[in-house]
Amino acid sequence: MRFFLLSAILAYSLSLFAQNRADISFQIHVNTDTVCPGEQVLVTTDISNGVPPYQFNLDDGTVVSPPFFVIPDSTYILNLTLTDAGGARASNVTKINVYKLPEFSPKSDITAGCKPLKVNFNDEIYENTNKTYLWNFGDDGISQEKNPLYIYKTDGIFKVTLTVKETHGNKTCVNTDTLKNTIEVYKKPTSRFNPSPDIVKDIKAEVFFENLSSYATEAYWLFDDGDTSNLYEAFHTFDSIGDYNVKLISISEFGCTDTSEKIVSVIENFSFYSPDAFTPDGDGINDEFSFSHSGIIDDGYKFEVYDRYGHIIFSTTDKNASWNGEVYGHKIAKPGLYVYLVKYKSYMNVEYTKSGKIMVIY
Repeated sequence: MRFFLLSAILAYSLSLFAQNRADISFQIHVNTDTVCPGEQVLVTTDISNGVPPYQFNLDDGTVVSPPFFVIPDSTYILNLTLTDAGGARASNVTKINVYKLPEFSPKSDITAGCKPLKVNFNDEIYENTNKTYLWNFGDDGISQEKNPLYIYKTDGIFKVTLTVKETHGNKTCVNTDTLKNTIEVYKKPTSRFNPSPDIVKDIKAEVFFENLSSYATEAYWLFDDGDTSNLYEAFHTFDSIGDYNVKLISISEFGCTDTSEKIVSVIENFSFYSPDAFTPDGDGINDEFSFSHSGIIDDGYKFEVYDRYGHIIFSTTDKNASWNGEVYGHKIAKPGLYVYLVKYKSYMNVEYTKSGKIMVIY
C-alpha cells in the first residue's frame, strides 16, 4: 500500500514536470520600442511554466538576467533564449527601432586671420528636415542659425562645435560634432609713433619718426607729401610749409595691420618787430626808427612813411635802413603821429604786408 502511494506521487510529479517543460514560455517587455542611438532600453520578462532556476542567453551566448539594459546604435532585434532547470527551452524576439542621428557636416570658409575675424560657418548637408542648430564658437559666442556669420573680436585659438537636434514625432535625437580645424585669430598690432620734432621751424630740417608700435615687425610710413618709407623707424625732411598728416601702418608677422597718424607742422622761422615811437633829437638815444627782423630776404623789401595827408615822406628798399626823422629838404619831422607801410618776403619767398603808426617825440 505504501509502495503504491509513493509510486503514485512520483508519477504525478513526473507528469507535472513533463507538462511544465512542454509549456514553458515567456514574454519580453521593453520600456520603449523606439529610441535614438545611445539611449538605454530597459528589458524585463514574464515567464510561464518551466522549472526554476532560469537562465537567459542572447544570440551570442551572453548570459543576461532580467531586468537589464540594452543600448542599440541601430535598429536592433533582441533574441532571448530561456532555459529552465530541467533543460526545457523557449525563445522570443522583439524589435527595437533606432532613429539615425542627425547628419551634418560643419565647415568654415577660413580657419585663420587677423582680429576682428569674420568667419562664415555652414552645414553642408542641405536636406530639408526639421533640424535645429546650436553653434558654439569657442569664445562664449553661440548661434542658432544653420549657416551663421560670426566675428571674432579677441585673438586666440578656438574650437568650434555644432549640436544638431532632429525631431521624429515625440522623439528628438541629438548629435554633436567638432570642426576638424580650429579657428586661429591673430593678434592685431598697435600702431603708435612719435615725431621729433612735431613742429619744424625750417624747411629741409630733418624729422625723426620713432616707432612705438607693439606686436609689429614691419612698418610703412606715408608722409603726406608723396613720399613713403618702409623702414621701421624713419628720418624725413619736408620741402614746403604746411601741416602734414603723417601715417604709420604697423604690420605684424601674420600680416595684421593697424594705422596711427599725427600732424607735423612746418612753419616759417622768421620774425618782424616794429616799435611805436622814437625821438630824433640827436642825443644818441632812440634817434632812429627801424625794424627788428630775422629770416627775411632783400628781394621785394619796401618801407614807406606817410604824413597825415598821405604824402610819402620817407621810402627805402634796404631791409637794414632806418628812418632818422628827416622829411623834405632834410627837415626833421614835427612831433606827432605818422603812418608806415612795409612789405617784405620770408626766406620761403612768402610776401607779407604790415602797417602801423609811428609817434615822433621830442
